[in-house]
Amino acid sequence: MAFQDSPPEDIRATLAISQEEARLGSSRVINLPGGRTATVKVPAGIRDGEELRLAGQGLASARGGAAGDLVLRVSVIATDNFKNDPEDFSVTQSVPMPPPILSQASPASAASEYSAQATLPSPASAGGYTPPPPVYQQAPASGPQSYPGLGSYPNYPAYAPTSPAYTPPPISQPPRRRGGAVTALVLLLVLLLLLGSGLFFYFGYYQPDQAHIAGTATAQARTQATANAQASATAQVVQATAQAGKTATAQVQATTQAYQNLYAQATQGTPALNDQLNSQTGSQWDEINGSGSNSGSCSFSGGSYHSSIPTSSFFQPCYAENTNFSNFAFQVDMVIQQGDEGGIIFRADNVNDRFYLFQIDVNGRYSIYKYVDNQGSHALRLTSGTTNLMAGAGQSIQITLVAQNSTLSIYLNQHYLTSVSDGSYSSGKIGVFGESVTQPTDAAFNNAKVWTL
Repeated sequence: MAFQDSPPEDIRATLAISQEEARLGSSRVINLPGGRTATVKVPAGIRDGEELRLAGQGLASARGGAAGDLVLRVSVIATDNFKNDPEDFSVTQSVPMPPPILSQASPASAASEYSAQATLPSPASAGGYTPPPPVYQQAPASGPQSYPGLGSYPNYPAYAPTSPAYTPPPISQPPRRRGGAVTALVLLLVLLLLLGSGLFFYFGYYQPDQAHIAGTATAQARTQATANAQASATAQVVQATAQAGKTATAQVQATTQAYQNLYAQATQGTPALNDQLNSQTGSQWDEINGSGSNSGSCSFSGGSYHSSIPTSSFFQPCYAENTNFSNFAFQVDMVIQQGDEGGIIFRADNVNDRFYLFQIDVNGRYSIYKYVDNQGSHALRLTSGTTNLMAGAGQSIQITLVAQNSTLSIYLNQHYLTSVSDGSYSSGKIGVFGESVTQPTDAAFNNAKVWTL
């Protein structure tokens, strides 16, 4: 069937959170197909069933267009052991802005300051598969319908003291002693020359040199302080990241254990329905021999109950007409003997074509859909993904659904796979189906069991 509710590149999944997270808010790192991750912020006060959308985090377009979105439906789980969703978990850490980095100052100018900014990388997108959704076709008058499928210093001037000129004494006069005033004047001139030279040395050489040394030391000290601050910030980020990883691991382990506990509780005790599906029982499984090119069949053969469909892009539902369950666990063994995919139907009103459907193909790609009428284009894909628990045709796999109010959880071979929250349908019939995507399909079923909750 071909679903047209959203682009095929979108990924829809369920984000299971606790009641405390719903009230206070949280953030998660989600594992995506192809080893990618994405960070999701869960706002405080979010309610069960609301959706969060991350643009560009979906699957790569097979036609070379833009990647799809990641759409997360919030599921608030009221379980004592619950902490976080097992598939989508995360941690958001605040990375401090590094302090300003100072450049080396030149003798002629003061140091200049610069600030550094960090740029965070954006996540890469990866490709993936989105199974085709169904479209209805009018069925024969009897039995269920077949549905379409899924710097230098200055030079200094030279100088020298000037000696007084010698004047020989007059021949007619005796020698005289120099007066005290002249001596004092000479001494004063010498003193002034010495003082001027000292001042010139101090202001022209010594003081600028000391200022240069002090400025260089200050710039070096600031640079070292900046480097120390950056190293400290980096260490804090590394430590916070390591702690976030530990927290996320603990959360997913706790969530997985909570869902496993739910499975154990739901499947204990005596089943209300226990049918080997090797022949007709009081559950009144449909028996249809299809006629026409698009008609499938529902029949008992070779000790199993078969849903067969010969035409590509169609599926054949087979209902247990005498069933009606609300909160319950439904389990059945399935083998895709030939073809593409199969699965289960639950809380079905097959008269008005309203039901939930879980499908899985031979390569492990799965989806949960909600049908609202007999038009496949109106069907809503609630979630999808890939598992390694299914590895080809001819392999037996056990499918278990636990429907508890609006929470719908799927298990494969008793291991938790996925869950969604949708309260559109509260009760209805159970059924099985085979689906042809590109080739005729025959899905065989055995050991149907139902436990009421």
